Amino acid sequence: MPEPPEPLTTSSPLFWLSLGAALGIIFLGSRFLLAPKVAAESFGVPLNDGTGFAFAYAKGIRDIFSGVVALPFLLRGHRRAVAWIILTATMIPVFDGFIIIHFSGARPMFLSIHWGAAVYMAILAVFLFRTPRRNQGM
Repeated sequence: MPEPPEPLTTSSPLFWLSLGAALGIIFLGSRFLLAPKVAAESFGVPLNDGTGFAFAYAKGIRDIFSGVVALPFLLRGHRRAVAWIILTATMIPVFDGFIIIHFSGARPMFLSIHWGAAVYMAILAVFLFRTPRRNQGM
């Protein structure tokens, strides 16, 4: 039976990089609830009228959930669970980029933000998966 990976602790840079990702997306989601016009403009698809606010609020809640869902696993040190959550969550900024292309055209600044976040998350997940195993009696 393979030994479990070392738990993720606050002494690990991966803990802080994961926490930063989770808190960052919670911040972005909160901004969609508190300042939807500013958030939508920063996202890359500005709100043109009042009908878009419902979608901005829905995106805000989705982003907050996406950040909050990893926190219990992160705080308990469950490295593999955090890795899987982050890896599967990479689909969100990837598809956000396609949404921008569809509604606002290929805007490199916004695409680099979204797809850069996806690359960051994928690399972070790989490092979380590749962490050393516990040392047995050495």
